[in-house]
Amino acid sequence: MPEVQERREQFCSELPGLTSSIATPCSRFSYLERSIRTKEKRGAVMTHAALHGESLMSAEVQRIGFGGGCHWCTEAVFAALRGIIRVEQGFIRADAPDDNFSEGVLLTFQPDTISLGSLIEIHLRTHSSTSNHFMRRKYRSAVYVKDEVQAEVARRVLMEVGPGFDAPLVTRILPFRAFKASDERFQRYAEKNAGGPFCTTYIDPKLALLRKEFGGLLR
Repeated sequence: MPEVQERREQFCSELPGLTSSIATPCSRFSYLERSIRTKEKRGAVMTHAALHGESLMSAEVQRIGFGGGCHWCTEAVFAALRGIIRVEQGFIRADAPDDNFSEGVLLTFQPDTISLGSLIEIHLRTHSSTSNHFMRRKYRSAVYVKDEVQAEVARRVLMEVGPGFDAPLVTRILPFRAFKASDERFQRYAEKNAGGPFCTTYIDPKLALLRKEFGGLLR
């Protein structure tokens, strides 16, 4: 495991923007969230489902995949949020030419507690979502959707929040096709290695950003 961690630290140290905030909160997205809540209060069930990415077959629990940076980091970010039932750390593939397994997490969440829109914005803000760096095959920046409803939500969120970043987003919306879990040794990495050098350098800054910008969504 020390050799794996050393290689991962080398990879991460070569990637730009992993420990820094890359954008300020976007007021337009806040407006989108207010619109969602307003439509919920009005009882617009179909609109509520569409904006939150809720499947009409499963309104209470959803699954979606995210990839972007080191999945040790991505796992820690989403594990800190309320409404997340399960975070599965591993590798995700989509359709060709993106059918290689790339680092990511598979989430099970409650959309009545945390919206899909919020999850997507948090993902964009906690990895280098504007950097098309040389390791993108290993760390593909993507939202892996399960159906067209989720895809439409993702497109809308990227359109709304994109102007708030300092460069164009490289994050793509891809179909979720398969998942394979990481080795058990690396599951819940931040929990098992809190205070260690990798966590303090790469994970803790992301959690600090969460506390600052998304404190109301934390457990």
